[in-house]
Amino acid sequence: MGSVFILLLLLLKVTMRRRFLKRWKADTAKQLTELISVLEGLDETLPIESTEETVKAWIESQSYGLGAVMNAFRLSIVGESKGHICLI
Repeated sequence: MGSVFILLLLLLKVTMRRRFLKRWKADTAKQLTELISVLEGLDETLPIESTEETVKAWIESQSYGLGAVMNAFRLSIVGESKGHICLI
């Protein structure tokens, strides 16, 4: 039973690495570092809709792809590149 568990863990690790590499490009670290600065500069009292609008406007102003930034952000936060992230 132990060897089956180890094999499953290795398979999970390989799968997660493939997902990570699919979404992580050469400029992803730079983009996410800039996104952190944008998020840190937001007024915490603003409603979530304002935060989302600000982030989307920043992505557009930088000519980054919305999908590229948000998928990498999701991957960094939850380990998956699908679903919705609430920017609270």
